[in-house]
Amino acid sequence: MDEFLTLQPHFQLNLDETCVMACITTGNLKIVGSAAVKKHEKTTNDNRESITIVRIGSASGASGPWIFLIKRQTELEKQSLLRNLEKKFPNAPPRSVVIPTPNAYMTNDTWIKIAPIIAKGIRNMPIIKDHPEWKVCLTLDGFRSHLVPEALPSFTDALIEVVKEEGDTSQVNQAYDQSVAKEDKKHISTALNKAWSVQVLNQET
Repeated sequence: MDEFLTLQPHFQLNLDETCVMACITTGNLKIVGSAAVKKHEKTTNDNRESITIVRIGSASGASGPWIFLIKRQTELEKQSLLRNLEKKFPNAPPRSVVIPTPNAYMTNDTWIKIAPIIAKGIRNMPIIKDHPEWKVCLTLDGFRSHLVPEALPSFTDALIEVVKEEGDTSQVNQAYDQSVAKEDKKHISTALNKAWSVQVLNQET
């Protein structure tokens, strides 16, 4: 019991999703136009590619697997840069992966697909992997896809208790956002910058 009380923060997890849109703004922007025109405008953030990141973290500050949802048939899917994240990015937690989806958003089918990945990734997190017989508490919001019954066996089999948060729950109750989110976003930003520097995406792509 004393050991569990000491390690308890490692077994209290929170899951959340963030949808971001890539913006190509690198380099110097120069506009050549008529002097007769008083004001020239150019939309620099002209890329419409979005990506959803599933984030998992513990109250101890450890990060679970990074799961990136990208739109199927995009150029990113053809690139090998974001495949096998553990090898390409040393800081990537175990089971981190890029998943092609129809629209880059979380859906019931996507949640069912990634539930086993999340469960295995959680069981590979520091301290948790050393205690396979201990249960883990995973809190998440009430987003409808999170409540799909078909996904629950993956968590049950891994001794992960899924707890739904009430609507409009403050970040005070979300362990992940307390200490892990900022660090994760740094790595996510680095990964995205490397990925989108491979090819310029714009509204005509």
